Amino acid sequence: MSLNTTASNLPPGSYTATLIFTNSTSGTTQSRSYALAVYLWTPIAAPVQNWQAIASSADGTKWVAGTYNGGIYVFTNSGPTGF
Repeated sequence: MSLNTTASNLPPGSYTATLIFTNSTSGTTQSRSYALAVYLWTPIAAPVQNWQAIASSADGTKWVAGTYNGGIYVFTNSGPTGF
């Protein structure tokens, strides 16, 4: 089972894991800590456009996208807004 398969079944939230393993060459035990954030994405009905650029906020809750001769769109949890 891959991490992708496992992660796709997790409910939204933050997860941490510590992997402990033994180095087969030296016999020493090592550990690594990992963090995983799972977000719930809600599909939106974005207009059909010739999209040229896209950017997001650091937390992924706000997006902005630019179109060729069509404007700039801001996407939040409430849907697309063109200006």
